[in-house]
Amino acid sequence: MAFHNMPDLGAMLLPGAAEYAGTLLDMARSAAQSVDHAFDIAYGPDPFQQLDIWLPAGAPAEPVPVLVMIHGGVYRNGHKEWMGAPAAEVTALPAILVSLNYRLIPRAHVPDCVADCFAALAWVYRNIAGYGGDPDRLHVGGHSAGGHLAALLALDRRRLDAHGIPPRAIRSCLPISAPFTLTKAELDPAGYLIRLHPEMFAAEGDAGAVSAYPHAAGNRVPFFIAWGERDVAELLPDNERMVAVARRGAFLEGSYVAPGADHFGAHLACVEPGGAWSRTAARLIRG
Repeated sequence: MAFHNMPDLGAMLLPGAAEYAGTLLDMARSAAQSVDHAFDIAYGPDPFQQLDIWLPAGAPAEPVPVLVMIHGGVYRNGHKEWMGAPAAEVTALPAILVSLNYRLIPRAHVPDCVADCFAALAWVYRNIAGYGGDPDRLHVGGHSAGGHLAALLALDRRRLDAHGIPPRAIRSCLPISAPFTLTKAELDPAGYLIRLHPEMFAAEGDAGAVSAYPHAAGNRVPFFIAWGERDVAELLPDNERMVAVARRGAFLEGSYVAPGADHFGAHLACVEPGGAWSRTAARLIRG
C-alpha cells in the first residue's frame, strides 16, 4: 500500500478526521525522505495484514528498542502510514518504529482487528532482530481504536502466550484517546461506539473479551495514558477510569491531558517533537 496506493476507505466518522489524516501523512512523507524504511511487509495473507518499519540511521552497536504504533479510525478506517508521522524523532532515540494495518469493519469484526494486531506483534517479535531491533524491548501504543488495540497487546497475557510472546517483552503501553471498554452496557447510549456496535461484533457477547478492563488484573506493563482536554465526550470518563484502574493496580506510569485538544489534536500534540508526551514516551522507550 504505502503512500502511492493507500485504499480509499470512504468518509471518516468524526469531524476533523480528514484534516488530521492529512497532517499525519504530510509528516510521514517528510520523514520518508530522510529515515530509512521498509514498507508493506506482510504478516498475513490479507492485503490489510501489512506493516511498515522505520529504522535508525547507520548500524547501532546494540539492538534497539521497538515502538509498535497502531492507527485509529473507529475500526473502520485508517492507515498504517498515519503512524509514521513521528518516525524521525523515534528513530533518533535510537529506536525502531513499526506501524501496522489490520482488517477493518464491516468486512471484519473487532475480534478480527485484535487477532491481526497480535499476529503483527508476533511477526515483530520473531523477525525484528533482523532489522536491528530487540524483541525483548517492545513498546506498544496507538491512537483511538489503535490505543485500545495496543492496550490489549499489553494486557491479554493469554493471547501473548498463544503467540509465543513472553509478557516481559512488552515494556510499556502508550494509548492515546482510547476506548478501554466496548461492552455495550458500559457505553454511552448517545455515543458513536454504540451506533457501530452491530458492525463491530458478530455477537454482542464478544465485546467483553476484547475490552481492556477484564484483562487488567495482575498487569505489570507500565501504562502512560493520554487524551485531549476536549476529547470525544464518551472517552473522557473511560480514560479517567483506566487511570484509576492502573493506579490501583500499580501499573500507572503517568497520564497526560493535552491542553485544549480535541480527539485529533490530542494525537497531534503527542507527535509534536519535543513535546511533553514525547519526552515521557522517549524516556520509557530508552528504558
